[in-house]
Amino acid sequence: MRTLYENPYFYTVLTDEKTGEYFLEVTCGTSSVFLFRIKLRKNEIEKFLADENALAPLAFRIMDAPDSFQRRKI
Repeated sequence: MRTLYENPYFYTVLTDEKTGEYFLEVTCGTSSVFLFRIKLRKNEIEKFLADENALAPLAFRIMDAPDSFQRRKI
C-alpha cells in the first residue's frame, strides 16, 4: 500500500500498487478511536485524482455514521 494523500487524524487515501485499487481510510470515534477503510469506486477515484480534497465530504459522512458504510468496509 502506498499513501497518496493524508489529512492527519481525519482521512488517508491509499493505493494498492499491485491491484490498482484505491482506498479511503477514515479516523472515527470519540473516546475510542478506530480506522474505517473502504474501497473507492471509480467515480470517487476520478474526483480524487482531479482534486485531492474532493473526498473530504465522503470522509465526514463516514466519520459521522460508519455503520451506514458497513457494506463497503474492507
